[in-house]
Amino acid sequence: MNIETASNLYVVPLSFIEDSIDTRLGAATRSTSSARTDIEATGSALLERTNRQSVAYSSIARLVAVARLVATASRQEAARALGRARAAAEAARGAARTAESASEYYALLAQIEQLEDACARVSAAADTADLIAFEVPALTSLAALCASLYPGEGLARMSELLAANRERLANPAVIRPGMQLLIPRPSPRR
Repeated sequence: MNIETASNLYVVPLSFIEDSIDTRLGAATRSTSSARTDIEATGSALLERTNRQSVAYSSIARLVAVARLVATASRQEAARALGRARAAAEAARGAARTAESASEYYALLAQIEQLEDACARVSAAADTADLIAFEVPALTSLAALCASLYPGEGLARMSELLAANRERLANPAVIRPGMQLLIPRPSPRR
C-alpha cells in the first residue's frame, strides 16, 4: 500500500440502532403504555448520557421535558405536543453535534431518535383511541355505511371515517364485504 494513500484512510467504527422503520407499524403493534414507558426510560438514559456541562445538555433536557408532556397529553393535545417534540428533537440533534467524539454523537442521536419515535407512537395511539375494528358485512358505499352506523349524522361523520381508513379505501363508492375498517365508535341507539 502506498503511504500517501494510506494517510487519507480513516477507520471509524459506526453502529446504528433502528428502533422502528415505520411509526405506523410501531403504533399498531405496541401499546400506548409501552410507548409511555419507552419515553420515560429513554429520556432518563439520554439525560444520564449527556454531560451537564455540555452545550447539548439544555437542548436534550428540553426534548426530554417535552417528550414527558407528550406522554401525559390528552387526546386533543397529542398532535400539538408531538409537533413540539419533533421541533425539540431537531434542536437536540443539532446540539448533539458538539459531542466530544463521533461515537458519543451517534449514541446521542440514536437515543434522540428512539425518544422521538416513542412520542410518535403515543400520538398515533391517541389518534386511534376512539376507533374500533369493523368488518363490512355486505357490498356497500361509504355514504351508505355512514348512514347505517350513524343515523341522523352519517354524512357529517363521513370525513372522519374516510380519514381513519384513507389507505384501506381505494374507492369510497365501493366497499367490499369482509373488508376490515377502523370506525369511530357509534353512539348508542335510543
